[in-house]
Amino acid sequence: MAAWGAGIRTGIAPGSLRASRWATARYKIRLAIPHEKRILAEVCAAFSQKVIMKKAPFISSSLKSQRQQQLQPLKKLIKALQIVALSLAALGIPASVRADTIYVARSGGEVLKFNSSGAGSQFISENIDVPYGLAFDSSGNLYVANNFASTILKYNSSGVGTVFASGLNNPRGLAFDSSGNLYVANNGANTILKYNSSGVGTVFASGLDFPICVALDGSGNLYVGETGSLSHDILEYNSSGARTVFASGLGPTGLAFDSSGNLYAANAEDDTILKLNSTGARTVFASGLGTPYGLAFDSSGNLYVADYPNYSVMKYDTSGVGSVFVAGLGANGRGPIAIAIIPEPRYIAFMLLAVACGPQAIRALRRRKQLA
Repeated sequence: MAAWGAGIRTGIAPGSLRASRWATARYKIRLAIPHEKRILAEVCAAFSQKVIMKKAPFISSSLKSQRQQQLQPLKKLIKALQIVALSLAALGIPASVRADTIYVARSGGEVLKFNSSGAGSQFISENIDVPYGLAFDSSGNLYVANNFASTILKYNSSGVGTVFASGLNNPRGLAFDSSGNLYVANNGANTILKYNSSGVGTVFASGLDFPICVALDGSGNLYVGETGSLSHDILEYNSSGARTVFASGLGPTGLAFDSSGNLYAANAEDDTILKLNSTGARTVFASGLGTPYGLAFDSSGNLYVADYPNYSVMKYDTSGVGSVFVAGLGANGRGPIAIAIIPEPRYIAFMLLAVACGPQAIRALRRRKQLA
């Protein structure tokens, strides 16, 4: 495949200084795209400062000069974004296309990586002692609960791993909050551990009954599925650690929230997927699975389910219509047990147009319509 952005007609002679600058700009945009939220925030902040300076004559000239110097790097970035965004707009390339990557952990000790079409490859080849939990941080690092070794492993995007935390007791489910803290269902000790980004851990909650899965809602409340001999509940903890029973009488082996705030639970009691609203009222979303474990949503709202004994991953659309996403993931009782999905933005041209280009984008699109 040609380099991203190659082939866009710019009117720049190949081999010239401008061509070199264009190539550099394309490279910078490629680096910027995985961090679209940060880039957009900085661009918005830059324009806010610019507007404030224009509308506030009382600001001293020295302060204005200082602010202008601080804005220079962002101005260069914005200029590059304008070039790329206008070029993509002229070509009719959509801004909202996303390519989700689905990571699946098998109980046999490996983590596989699939694109949205189901084409896969091995991401982690080393033999992990039953990777019961997967979760991504905001930087795209993958964390793996190494159950029998009682550690949490951290892998960068190239699959290079390090030990993030050790000395746990059969960790299982993993989930990150919006501040970058990692919550771990420390199954063997009946606790929930909380780790900051440096790997410093504390006990967030104790006295559970075989906690196996965790998920956080949009308000930062933590939900824990426990499947011990006494309790088959989903517990809810607020940010202070106060606990309530959110739902009971089920066997939760996997939890995930959709974009509307509904909680989905893999229910090993009757091999179904349950959908619970904010009050805990439940309906059956999907049935007829083997023993479902890990759950994860992609950026389009499709739900992926690790169907452990059937050695497959199921994919359900928002209406509950299911299909086999990938099969043949194991043998001899070693099937998929955990799923994590990372959305990878391909194009954010129109988002950037709205911030960085304004009227120029509208004029470009109008010209394109007139030519069509």
